[in-house]
Amino acid sequence: MPLPDIYGHLHASRILRFVLSWEDEQVVNERLRRAMLHAGYSVETLAEAAGVTGKSVQRWVAGEVTPFSRTRFRVAALLGEDEGYL
Repeated sequence: MPLPDIYGHLHASRILRFVLSWEDEQVVNERLRRAMLHAGYSVETLAEAAGVTGKSVQRWVAGEVTPFSRTRFRVAALLGEDEGYL
């Protein structure tokens, strides 16, 4: 039995993809938060060590943006984590 179309033009498969992608972002953000905590970095100290602004790190943690690849590798090295994990 198909799901009712309660969101008008949105189909269940599109809603499911949105929910799953949102959950993925939450996992990534939580991993970054945990890695920062484990490595002893605050937003400010990680920003300084990575050569970026504190606002950038805040936006990564909040899931608003993803850092450029070279910055991701630098941050992963600082945190002692694999870039793919973060």
